[in-house]
Amino acid sequence: LFAVVTSLLAAFLLALAPRDGARPRAAGRRGLIGLDLVAERRLYRLSVLHIATFGFGLLLGNWVVALLVRLGHGQAASGAIGALTLVVTMGTRPLGGWLLHRRPGRMRLAVALSLVAGALGCTGLAVAGGSTPVAIVCAVAIGIGAGISFAPVFTAAAKTRPDAPGAA
Repeated sequence: LFAVVTSLLAAFLLALAPRDGARPRAAGRRGLIGLDLVAERRLYRLSVLHIATFGFGLLLGNWVVALLVRLGHGQAASGAIGALTLVVTMGTRPLGGWLLHRRPGRMRLAVALSLVAGALGCTGLAVAGGSTPVAIVCAVAIGIGAGISFAPVFTAAAKTRPDAPGAA
């Protein structure tokens, strides 16, 4: 019942929101934005990174739980360690934005290191996840890998297509 009431309230508030006005198209761009985006090669690399940071950040939080249960950890401990992955992901996303704002020259290094940390965390869980302390360290590494690189990748896609940042 709560979900239904909340959904109806959200729909009502959305209907009351002001309409977005038409925006002028950027000079030199023609055709449908969707087709332009598919042909935009600069977005391919960013889309793979976005999948690796955003998608896998959510997916790996669940994978950690299933893997740890399979390795013999209790469901409560596995759930807590999996939740730790998601909490660290959420906590490090603002850190990635802060780094992008304060240290833009170091973003490539920060993104690369965070992705390596995430990969090492996944490998560590698959190889030595039977130990609870190792599982905790690996879960934190996965969260760092998914979180820090999110803001720079998201922002880079928007900057690639300033005429359609939301579509990019």
